[in-house]
Amino acid sequence: EIKNALSTLSSSIKTLKGTTSLTPSSNSTSLSISISDPSKAKSVDSSITVSTLATGQTLAFTGYSSSTAVVGAGTLTLERGDWSSGSFVGSSTVSSKTLTVSSTDTLSSLRDNINALNYDLTASIVGAGDGTFNLVVKSPTGAENALRITASESPSGSGLSSIDNSTTNGSKQKIAGADASINVDGMALTRTTNNITDLFEGYQVNLLATVSSAAKLTSTVDTSTAKENLQSFVDAINTARKIFDKKTFRGSSTQDAGELASDPVINRVKKRIERLTTNALNGFGSSSVYLSNLGVRTE
Repeated sequence: EIKNALSTLSSSIKTLKGTTSLTPSSNSTSLSISISDPSKAKSVDSSITVSTLATGQTLAFTGYSSSTAVVGAGTLTLERGDWSSGSFVGSSTVSSKTLTVSSTDTLSSLRDNINALNYDLTASIVGAGDGTFNLVVKSPTGAENALRITASESPSGSGLSSIDNSTTNGSKQKIAGADASINVDGMALTRTTNNITDLFEGYQVNLLATVSSAAKLTSTVDTSTAKENLQSFVDAINTARKIFDKKTFRGSSTQDAGELASDPVINRVKKRIERLTTNALNGFGSSSVYLSNLGVRTE
């Protein structure tokens, strides 16, 4: 009996924990909205257009005879920055990386070594279809996340200079890195990513496609679900308290004591259940919210 009551109470708490009565929605397939932090999420009612999506830069170094072709020896210096002005502007927050390339490194090993740099890059080998192979290097989305690769050959003429876009970005760059451009309630904004977590507090907005006509993002309270979940919680508390009161009753002149009246563990559990109705609820940030604030009469 006690086990069933606690199981029901636990299930009702799990239903409430980490959730909110807010229901976010989008009227467009071009963008979505979801709750990332229920304790911070508030109602939302905004119109958004998406002019451009954020893209990551794609570089292609072409003309290799096979994936096992030797690429040349020396060092590659990789820098994060912005090519959107036509000239490279290095990042002030992301340091450069240097990769040593040996005389035995092939296109495949260079790909693997770039991926192992921990520089948030994705390198791959793509067959061109004419018997040659390309080394493709992709950067994270955002204009300021583009890449400049500068090759220093050792010895000179080793061939490593083919993996260099410091002066040839126009021909090596196949897709330019760019920010997402959006308009939110008349405000023109940009973001480096299509998965935006700092637009509405407690929400994540995902840009999936451009949309010229304003899409509507809303998040409103689903009162029926909120009441249903709260009522289940209250019912579970009342049932559990009734059973614990009976089992821990100390007895009177007319009624025998409950079989667990002297059990210290059961009495501690009972007190914890009672505190659910008197203590502040967790998950509301710095605000103190009690069941009574939610319309529940407590005794």
